[in-house]
Amino acid sequence: MTKRRALIDIAYDVLSKKRKPMPFKNLWLETIESANLKQDEAQGQIGQFYSDMSLDSRFVSLSENKWDLKKRYKFEETYVVLDDLDTDEDEMDEYYDEDEENSDLNHDEEEEDY
Repeated sequence: MTKRRALIDIAYDVLSKKRKPMPFKNLWLETIESANLKQDEAQGQIGQFYSDMSLDSRFVSLSENKWDLKKRYKFEETYVVLDDLDTDEDEMDEYYDEDEENSDLNHDEEEEDY
């Protein structure tokens, strides 16, 4: 009985051999080919594969949906400073104010049910 390797580990090997970033689609196709899976067999696994790559600290998502190994980049090249994200604080304050008001309404409705 042979144990099947995880697709994410195969993708790591594919990127290691390529030594350069790859578009997600190409990485997916080479990964399933290396795993000896046909596209129709693997189609149901593509979402989980993408999620696994997003969560696996060995990989980094680059612009234009290209992926590479994080070890090839300096920390500063892959780190996202959350303070730099464009957020509208007023909009968030309004959201939370509305949520608190609705919470009071929902709480009152729940008491009436009893």
